[in-house]
Amino acid sequence: MDGANSISALCSHQLPITYFNKLVKLSVFECKILRNLMSPSMARGVLNLRILKIGYYESLEEVITEEEQHGEEVMPLFPLLEKLELCRLPKLGHFFLTEHSLKFLFLRVVEISNYPEMETLSNRHL
Repeated sequence: MDGANSISALCSHQLPITYFNKLVKLSVFECKILRNLMSPSMARGVLNLRILKIGYYESLEEVITEEEQHGEEVMPLFPLLEKLELCRLPKLGHFFLTEHSLKFLFLRVVEISNYPEMETLSNRHL
């Protein structure tokens, strides 16, 4: 998705989470009004995602919205993710805030650049 400046939500709540489970690559660039990319439940439904590229967002504050804390261990996000690219996201403060550790078992490439506001990828260990 490139230059989708009028989109306020990437994924509609009207679509079932399994709608995105075959997605392998997601590239999102130049979306001016989105403040986050997706919810934790949506991220858990993207079971086959291997490449995630996000860049040139003016207002993106977090990639995944903050998780509702329930205390129990939850399913991992993006279990097959191999490559993560984050570029020119001036308002990005964090990737995902959760009380659980993020586990990316297949992650091999991480490219992060131009984040004046970024404090951490997660408030827990990766």
